Amino acid sequence: MLEKQMGSNFFRKILQNIISRAQGASPVRTLSTKEFRHFANKVGNLERPFLKEFFPRWVGTCGCPVLRMGFSYNKRKNIVELAVLRDCTVKPDSRTPVLSSNTDSENRDGDIGWPGMMSIRVHELDGMYDHPILPMAGDAWQLLEIQCHSKLAARRALKPKKGSKPDGCDDNGDAVAGLDMRSSMESPLSWIRADPEMEYLAEIHFNQPVQMWINQLEKDGDVVAQAQAIAALEALPHLSFNVVNTLNNFLSDSKAFWRVRIEAAYALANTASEETDWAGLLHLVKFYKSRRFDENIGLPRPNDFRDFSEYFVLEAIPHAVAMVRAADNKSPREAVEFVLQLLKYNDNNGNPYSDVFWLAALVQSVGELEFGQQSILFLSSLLKRIDRLLQFDRLMPSYNGILTISCIRTLTQIALKLSGFISLDQVVKLIKPFRDFNTIWQVRVEASRALLDLEFHCNGIDSALSLFIKSVEEEPSLRGQVKLGIHAMRICQIKGGSDSNHEVDTVTLVALLNLLESRIAFNNVFLRHHLFGILQILAGRAPTLYGVPRDKLLLLGDGETSEQKNVFASFVTEMRRAEPPMDVPNLSQDNLAVRDASKEVDCVANGHAENILAVPEAQRMQMSFPTVMNGKWQFQKPQRKQKLFPTVMKGSCRLLRLGLNNLLQLVEQTRLIIEPLKNLKVGIMKMTVAPVVLFLSMHPKGIQQRQ
Repeated sequence: MLEKQMGSNFFRKILQNIISRAQGASPVRTLSTKEFRHFANKVGNLERPFLKEFFPRWVGTCGCPVLRMGFSYNKRKNIVELAVLRDCTVKPDSRTPVLSSNTDSENRDGDIGWPGMMSIRVHELDGMYDHPILPMAGDAWQLLEIQCHSKLAARRALKPKKGSKPDGCDDNGDAVAGLDMRSSMESPLSWIRADPEMEYLAEIHFNQPVQMWINQLEKDGDVVAQAQAIAALEALPHLSFNVVNTLNNFLSDSKAFWRVRIEAAYALANTASEETDWAGLLHLVKFYKSRRFDENIGLPRPNDFRDFSEYFVLEAIPHAVAMVRAADNKSPREAVEFVLQLLKYNDNNGNPYSDVFWLAALVQSVGELEFGQQSILFLSSLLKRIDRLLQFDRLMPSYNGILTISCIRTLTQIALKLSGFISLDQVVKLIKPFRDFNTIWQVRVEASRALLDLEFHCNGIDSALSLFIKSVEEEPSLRGQVKLGIHAMRICQIKGGSDSNHEVDTVTLVALLNLLESRIAFNNVFLRHHLFGILQILAGRAPTLYGVPRDKLLLLGDGETSEQKNVFASFVTEMRRAEPPMDVPNLSQDNLAVRDASKEVDCVANGHAENILAVPEAQRMQMSFPTVMNGKWQFQKPQRKQKLFPTVMKGSCRLLRLGLNNLLQLVEQTRLIIEPLKNLKVGIMKMTVAPVVLFLSMHPKGIQQRQ
């Protein structure tokens, strides 16, 4: 963006100054935002008003623009009327400045938008024209007029053919495609693109007719434009045969970039359905057979991987075929037979390249299949092929065990999908030997992840976390520990979104905390991060430290309640508190007793009035009360075991922090666990006027505050 504003020559001078400063006699190898801004002002010859807007918007705050665009063609004026709605990825009130507070008064909170002008590229019949007319600041709703350079020649009104419909399409055509084609013929526009050079970090949603997306896919040579057209055509609610044929033609074009061709193959798989007579599936199978099958015998020819781009495209076809789903969310019989045929008749004779990655991709496509009643008969044959590949990879190990990893992953997926037909214990016995220390770490980690998935499916989250802790302690490689931590965090996220009744036991939580404080986590910072993320997820919080308020406590009746049971509740209750000596007089509970009431009472804390709730009698008998020991306030151990840990309200917590040193130490030690407990069902400790007044009267700091 800066390079566009100042020009490539000035931007190159800025980079040369930065490099020369780092290579000088007294090298300066650091570059701050303020210094770079100074270079942009002096060397880049940018005006100061532009820099005042650029750095606070793009560097000092978070969020990027979201643009939703649509257009209409005015035939009488020969102009394009472009409607734009600008939004932001984050709300205005949630934008927090990242730069220091001394950014002067340049960041005006009332101003909305970003500096600069976005280009609109219009492809017409006579050529391509760029129009830098879209301001990124100003009103959120904008209506722009773009003058067209091409004009439509006068043409006669065509008479409808016999057997054609009034909408312009015949019986064998599509009505939507006919209307869209007719509307595109009435304007000189081929297609329109917003920000074609990708100069802005923006999310753009552009709406144009289907025929214009087809023109963009067929005629635009930019791979980004082709990928955008494929995504737009794939997301259409009603698919026509014209769209399917366009995707198939692009897939067959060997001059197109192979990654975009793969996207077209996946789009064809998503468009395949009974409504289109499985046209996408038929096109995929036909394309593969035209490249790899022998026409005389109808079987795959020996592998030939000399054309790399064609290799990658053909490697993605079985995976795309496996993604096709019928109305019952099962794979069609034709898709299962096609993948099984490729796996059965694979032949690498005469190929100068290894086929382990090719076989790994085929095995992973088997794991993507959904077996129905008609295709369950092929399951035994597929499992035999996978077992044969496992034995083959043991005799002749592949690169980094890629073939064994694919087989383990596919076996786990099939076992989880068809647990009623396959014994999970047999699958566990088959995978366990791969956790041996003699195997390479990639295979060992994949086997551990597969066992975690099976354990979670059979016995729940508590058993899976126990197995995770054991696997991490036994895993010698640091990268393997990190991968196991990532997988365990994903399992916890799946558990949080499900309706499972399995909860995490206190022993497992203590083991997680011990692992977090162990030498294993101390030597592996990434593992420590993921362990903290697991604890955050179990507590109902996001697995991150960013944006977590330190003093945000949930007030009873004021905050949002969560139905998810807090797994830390039973753990926090068993934390021991210091016992006072027997000769120290305790405060009688009878003196602190108050009537059971549900109305709010006022309490003065640090000169501010706050509302707290009266404590019921049954709950008050389970609380711990402060006692005096050696001039310090401590908690008395309750007579009976507490079943729930009462948290402290904001106002009461401010009072207790004046003198309760034990409570402060306890809060500091368990802050990372106590703060996430938003959904604790017990509520917040309720204190009344009587214990507060008694506390203020006995504590010296409280007496000073009252005076």
